[in-house]
Amino acid sequence: ISRHVHPTLSVTFVWLVGSLATAFVPDKGIAYTLPPLNLYAFLIGAIACVAWLGRKSDTHGLLEWIAAAACIIAVLATPHVWPVFTGSILVAPAALLIYAVASERGALSRILSLAWLVYLGDISYSFYLFHRLVLREVPSLVALPVTVAVSALVYRFYETPLRRRITQTLALGNL
Repeated sequence: ISRHVHPTLSVTFVWLVGSLATAFVPDKGIAYTLPPLNLYAFLIGAIACVAWLGRKSDTHGLLEWIAAAACIIAVLATPHVWPVFTGSILVAPAALLIYAVASERGALSRILSLAWLVYLGDISYSFYLFHRLVLREVPSLVALPVTVAVSALVYRFYETPLRRRITQTLALGNL
């Protein structure tokens, strides 16, 4: 149990400090998008990565479903929690879910490995960048398909060529 206590305490501490830090930001839009205020989420992911790399055996499928249930509960609980934790309640369960599915052993991992879901993951950063703009400019009834289409275009014609160019530059040592 001792190898699990350190990551658990670390995640709890980082999450609590990060959540409290965002509580004092009057504009929650800024708290949502300003990188320094979201450093705690990055650190929780890094702690989960270190714990996963140091694991003694692969996780089993049950942990995937427990983590998925924790994410669903966090989403459902968000409107009912103290406002300080509204934006951060999903961070720790999401880190646990990523930790659990990284071993690619359970049924949930196999479901998430379906090609169309992997593609949605590929375009998710563009989706994140453009969803608010689309929501402002497009009627809500068509906002989701428009955002997916914009994200797919940006991924195909901007992200992929840029990633390829960066990879080639690094491979040639021309940085």
